[in-house]
Order: sequence, then C-alpha cells, then structure tokens
Amino acid sequence: MEMCRVAEIIGRDNTKKLMCEFGGTILYIPKGGFKSERDEKILQEYDGYNTKQLAKKYDLCEKQIKNILRRREK
Repeated sequence: MEMCRVAEIIGRDNTKKLMCEFGGTILYIPKGGFKSERDEKILQEYDGYNTKQLAKKYDLCEKQIKNILRRREK
C-alpha cells in the first residue's frame, strides 16, 4: 500500500494517525467492508434454502455461511 495514495483518500492527518498507531505492522484491509455488516446481510437474505447462492455471492464457502447462521441462533 502506498502511503501517498492513502493520504489522497483519507487525508494527510489521518494517514499520520494510522502511521503512528500501526507503523511497522502489517495491516489487512478487507475489500468487503465490516464482517458484521456482511453477516447481517446474509441473515436477512437467507430463506432457508439458499446457502449455496449466498456462499457464491459473498465469496465464502457454504460451511462459513452455516457458521454465520448458527451464530445467530445463539
């Protein structure tokens, strides 16, 4: 990740904050946003039969979709 590009997107001051907080570490930034938001969408879209379609849509395996559904039950 180029810090100049980050600064263009979030501003120089916020980039400095990121560098102070996470400098020297590897920071993974997921493409799909927050997992909790993704999981909520999956729960809303689940109709009892569409595990395979949700897995494909969200680029997850069916087992992961089932894990998300199971967590909701708890």
